[in-house]
Formats: sequence, C-alpha cells, structure tokens
Amino acid sequence: MDLQVIEGIVNVGQRLGVDYRLSTPISSILLSPDGKTAKGVTLPSGETVEADIVLVNADLVYAYNNLLPKSSYAKTLNKKPASCSSLSFYWAMDRVIPELSAHNIFLAEHYQESFDDIFEKHTMPAEPSFYVNVPSRIDRTAAPEGKDAIVVLLPIGHLVDKDGDGKEDELNQKEQDWEKIISKARKVVIQTMEKRLGIKGFEACIVSESMHTPMSCK
Repeated sequence: MDLQVIEGIVNVGQRLGVDYRLSTPISSILLSPDGKTAKGVTLPSGETVEADIVLVNADLVYAYNNLLPKSSYAKTLNKKPASCSSLSFYWAMDRVIPELSAHNIFLAEHYQESFDDIFEKHTMPAEPSFYVNVPSRIDRTAAPEGKDAIVVLLPIGHLVDKDGDGKEDELNQKEQDWEKIISKARKVVIQTMEKRLGIKGFEACIVSESMHTPMSCK
C-alpha cells in the first residue's frame, strides 16, 4: 500500500478521535463475566484498555493459549496439525530489476511433491514454489530512484515441537537445520529467478538484506 494512502487513513482516524498505540504488546484479552465477549485488553504494565470490539490478528493457537483464559478448546487446538511456515527475504538492490513486475509467482514443476515436503517432512521442498513482491513498482518511497526493493516469501514446514515425544517429531527435528535451510533457500530463489527470467548477476546487486524465519518469528 502506498505510504500516502496509509498516512491518509491515519489522519482520518485521528480527526475522529482514534488513539494509535504502536508497538504496544498486550498480556491478555479482557472478557465479559460470562466469558463470551471480549471487552478490552490488559497491557504488561497492568493498564487496562476497554473496547467495544477487539480484533486479534495473532496466531489462533497462540491467542487461545496465551491471551485468553485456559480452556479445553485451547488444549484441543494444541493437538491440531499446524499449517506451513515461511521464510521471508528482504533485499535492497543497487539497480532496478526490469525482469520483475510488482507481483511474481514461481511455481515448482512438481507441485504436489513440493507440498508433501512441507506438510509431511516439515522442511523446505527440494523444488520450492515462492512469491516475489517488488513494492518499488507501485510505491516510489519503497526504494531510492533507480533502485529496487524486493520481498521474497517462500513456504516451508512449520516448527516442530522440541518437547514432542513421538518418533516423527524426533526425525523432523533433525531435518530442521535452519541455517542450512535458509542458505539453501536463498541460493535456490536466486538461481530460479536468474534462470527463468534471464537475470544476470542478481546476487551481486543485493546491497542490504534482512529476513524472517520460523525461528525469528516464533
């Protein structure tokens, strides 16, 4: 989204009396006496903020087990199969990469097998599918003039519980060597883009890099 659009939305909210609290964690969600309605939140300082509506964008399992009172439903959620996780690379480039548009999807040739790796082996597929976004295509503030900003999102297996006592968990823990997975993923993504789009010297154009992994986001 263009930053000017975001600023416009913020300004409208402020004119209507909205109080924005950025980077403010909460310790719990306040419930009505019957436990059926969210009435606000409690901050780590002990301060309570009442609200008519509470929107929770946190992971469902985390929210039920950490922000709401303990319940049998929360325990049930812990036993549900987890969805996939992801690796995200954020690259600042020293030039525009014209071969890329704002939205780019690279699908594995053996699509089904790649998802079997994610959901059964809980690791990175041998041939991954991934999405590449170039925000600088539609937002001039995303990168300096004549340069690009690139975001890569690559689905991989979810974190395996180290406290699990099943043989499958023990096997998958050995598979989840995150340093190795991240290094391999970066290499595969760059090679795939270079090969499919005919981009030459892509890696050398990366001047700054950051990333999010299942470990850094847990």
